[in-house]
Amino acid sequence: MHRIILTIALSLAICTTGAAQDDLLVIDLPTVLQLGGANNLTIQQSILKQEEAHAKFLKSREWWVPEIYAGLAIDRLWGSAMNGDGRFFTDVTRKSLWGGVGGEGTWNFAQGIHETQIANLEIQAAEYATRAERNDALLETIDVYYDFISAQLSHAAYEQLVEQNEVLIEQLKVQVDAGLRYQSDLLLAKSNHNHLKVSMLDAKMSQSASASELMRLLNLNEVYSLEAGDQLLPLELESVADRLVVNEDLFQKQHSIQSAQYSLQVLETERKYIRTRIWMPEMKLGGYTSLFGDIPTPLYPTQVATASVMWNIPLGQLIFNGESKQVEARIAMQQLHIDQLKSTTNAQVRGAEAILTGATEQLQLAEEGRNLGSEVLKQCMQRQEEGTVVPFELMQAQENYIQAQLDYLRAVAKHNKAQYKLHVIKGNDL
Repeated sequence: MHRIILTIALSLAICTTGAAQDDLLVIDLPTVLQLGGANNLTIQQSILKQEEAHAKFLKSREWWVPEIYAGLAIDRLWGSAMNGDGRFFTDVTRKSLWGGVGGEGTWNFAQGIHETQIANLEIQAAEYATRAERNDALLETIDVYYDFISAQLSHAAYEQLVEQNEVLIEQLKVQVDAGLRYQSDLLLAKSNHNHLKVSMLDAKMSQSASASELMRLLNLNEVYSLEAGDQLLPLELESVADRLVVNEDLFQKQHSIQSAQYSLQVLETERKYIRTRIWMPEMKLGGYTSLFGDIPTPLYPTQVATASVMWNIPLGQLIFNGESKQVEARIAMQQLHIDQLKSTTNAQVRGAEAILTGATEQLQLAEEGRNLGSEVLKQCMQRQEEGTVVPFELMQAQENYIQAQLDYLRAVAKHNKAQYKLHVIKGNDL
């Protein structure tokens, strides 16, 4: 049902402005997060692992349930048979029929109890691992989406400048023909026009590459032409001034660390099982009621009951203790893995904070530079219409404007990526 709803939502997001544009898919960040959470193959794989862990837990709870059986058994012998005192009888024909119902149960208390505990801990580990992998997958999708929208807006900016440059070339051509400008001015404008078109094509290729990667992450197998439907604006999920304190409380909010700690408890439970299993017995109970006798008659009522309590003592474990040493080594490695995750978290926090701080400062400078560049370009275009501007000056104004625009787009993308990164590190889910 959930996938059906998402499919309907996806269909509604497709722009059908004409037959030639039926494959155009307009997306925004909420749509990307929704589709990524439902369709991303990495997330789906993590969910299946979690379901597998739950199924293993259900399987572990079966240890105390006895087995029952019912049916018929026929036994027939031709030839020789040995009697209980060792004498052989030849030319023997033996036949018997058994039919009945019975049950048998084996209870290994140490193994059954600890396997259930281990399976329950593995469920917790799988749950946090799924949440961590989901956040990582969506963060990757967010990064690619911002790369895509940045490339799309960069292409649009270059496209606008190319159109302005074409107007400039037409104006210069008229002025050159009238003898008011040098031929070199026109050639310089045409050279700059080609340079802008090359840059525009670079932005288009970056947009196509990001769109392909985004479709892979969203598991969109159909051929769509993606288009970002929202603007690239700075988000304010986290404050630059609120620096995170990297301590144990922050570590406990990391899903990857919580998953690793539950995996550590699994190993510690295995160690406890190895140490205590020799003291806990294995109990067996069984019995059946049946009719037993010749084929087909006579048949006689038969009942059997069995019971045993046994202690299995592994002498090899008591002498060499190899299994316990293996578990101890795995516990040490898992603890080291947790320490590595904590170190990684510390580096991620400081890195995201540094990027966010730098990107915020870049935003202020880039926005001011973009506004100034836009005003300069506007005035130069007006002076060009009046014939009072040097072509090189206009080209330089175009170059400054596009560079300021690209600086602003890159700063916003970095700023928003760092915002989402810190949002997840604080223990929030996407």
